[in-house]
Amino acid sequence: MAQNEDSLGVYVHLPWCVTKCPYCDFNSYASTEFPEQRYTDSLLSELAWSAEQVQWRGRKATSVFFGGGTPSLFGAGSLAAVLDAIDQHLGLADDCEITAEANPGTLEGAAVEKLSAMREAGINRISFGVQSFDDRLLDTLGRVHSGAEALTALRAAHEAGFERISCDLIFAVPGQTLDGWQRDIEQALSLGILDHLSTYGLTFEPGTAMTGMLKAGMIERADEELELAMYRAIRSATADAGLQHYEISNFARPGRESRHNLGYWRRHDWLGLGAGAHGFTSRSPGAPWGERWANIRLPEIWMSAGNGHRRHFEETLDRGQALAETLLMGLRVSEGIAVADIEQRFSMDADQAMPRLARLVDDGLMLRERGRVSLSPRGLELADSVIAELAS
Repeated sequence: MAQNEDSLGVYVHLPWCVTKCPYCDFNSYASTEFPEQRYTDSLLSELAWSAEQVQWRGRKATSVFFGGGTPSLFGAGSLAAVLDAIDQHLGLADDCEITAEANPGTLEGAAVEKLSAMREAGINRISFGVQSFDDRLLDTLGRVHSGAEALTALRAAHEAGFERISCDLIFAVPGQTLDGWQRDIEQALSLGILDHLSTYGLTFEPGTAMTGMLKAGMIERADEELELAMYRAIRSATADAGLQHYEISNFARPGRESRHNLGYWRRHDWLGLGAGAHGFTSRSPGAPWGERWANIRLPEIWMSAGNGHRRHFEETLDRGQALAETLLMGLRVSEGIAVADIEQRFSMDADQAMPRLARLVDDGLMLRERGRVSLSPRGLELADSVIAELAS
C-alpha cells in the first residue's frame, strides 16, 4: 500500500434509490423516476468548472468512485459520459481505479447484460451492497433484494468480466445471531470471486427510521459482547481466507485494497461532484492546512445552482484541525502513521502532537514500533474511542 501524496480521487454522487433503507443517513432519495439526463448534464458542468480551478489543474485522477444512493440505477451511457468528461478535463491515470456501487435488487433479470455494459463504460471495480444473505435480516434492513438475488448478482459480475468485486455486509442487526453472521461470512468467502470485503456494525444514526424503531421499543440493539464476538469472527475468517485486515472495517487480498478509500484515510485530495458530495484539497491558495466543502444536498436545488454556487459549506482548516484529522483518519488503516511524517508536516515532536500516546501504548491499545504508530489488536476492538482520545 505505497503512499502517493499526488493521488487525486474523484467522487461522483448519484443520490437516488428504489427505497430508503431504515438505517441509512446518506444523502439519498427514494424514487423510481428521476431526471437522469439533467443530473448527468449538471455533473458535467460542475466538473468542467472545477477542472479550471488551480488546485485541480494538471492533475490526473488516480481513482473515481460512483457512490450513492444507487449508482446502478443509472444507465451505462450516463456513467460513460461522466468518465469521458473526467478524462477530457482532468485525465484518467493509466491504472485508474474506477468503482461503482451497486444494489443487487436493481439488476433484475438482466444482471450479466447490465453489468457488462457498466464494464464496457469503463467501470473496473464493482462494490455490492449485499448486507446479508439472510432474507429475514434483509427484510429488517429494508433491502429490496433477496439473498438469492445477491448471490446471482455477485456471480453475474464475475461472468461480466469484473476482476475486482467487493461486497458489503452488516453485523449486529437486531435478531441476528453469531451463527447467522458466520453463515453470511462463509457464504461470501466461499464464492471465491471476492477480492474485497467491507463489514460494518449496524449504527443507529439520528433521524433514521431504525433509530425511531429502537426508541419506540420495536427492535433491540445487539448486545455489546455479541457485537464484539461478531467482529472477532470476521477478522478470523478473513485471515484464514487470505484477506488482509487493512482498515478497521475492510479486508482485501494483497494489492486489492480500495485505492479511493485509502485516499480519504491518508488525507489525500478528492474532488466531490454531485448533490451533497464532499471534497477536500490541501492545495487551495491561502489554505496551507487544507480546505473542505460540501455541496447543496437537495438534487433539484443543486442542479438549479450555477457553476461556483453549488456549495453550501466551506471551511479552511487550521493546523490543529489538520493534525486531528490526520490522526483520526490515518489510524484507521493497519499501516498507521509514520512518526517522522507527523513531526515534519506539523513541526512538532510526536509527544507534543500525541500527548496521550505513551499511556495508550502502556495500556496495550496502541503500538509504536519501526517509526510508526498504529492500533494494537485490542485497540482495534475499541477503535473509535482510542482514536478519539489520541486525537482530542
